[in-house]
Amino acid sequence: GTPQNFVENFNIRLTSKCTRSMARMLTDMVRGRNAGGIVGVEALTLPYYRAKELCYEVACNLTNPNLGKREMILERIEVWVDLMRKQLLGERSDGVIDEE
Repeated sequence: GTPQNFVENFNIRLTSKCTRSMARMLTDMVRGRNAGGIVGVEALTLPYYRAKELCYEVACNLTNPNLGKREMILERIEVWVDLMRKQLLGERSDGVIDEE
């Protein structure tokens, strides 16, 4: 049948510096069926090539845009970026993160 709502697409293209594991973490953070995910969001981690480099994107369908909003995904991206930054800084500085 015909869906009651339009489905909105929202794709997050990541740089080649992001590993599949990093991309999957973001997917898990936004996907509605995951604990703590955004209700009304379906998400997949998909590979693609940019200038012959393997990259990943998080492809999202907002199946109910009244519940799972684009702004909510943007907020999760910010949280994910902070997590990745702390993880990378922790790896480079033996667990000591300098807040500047």
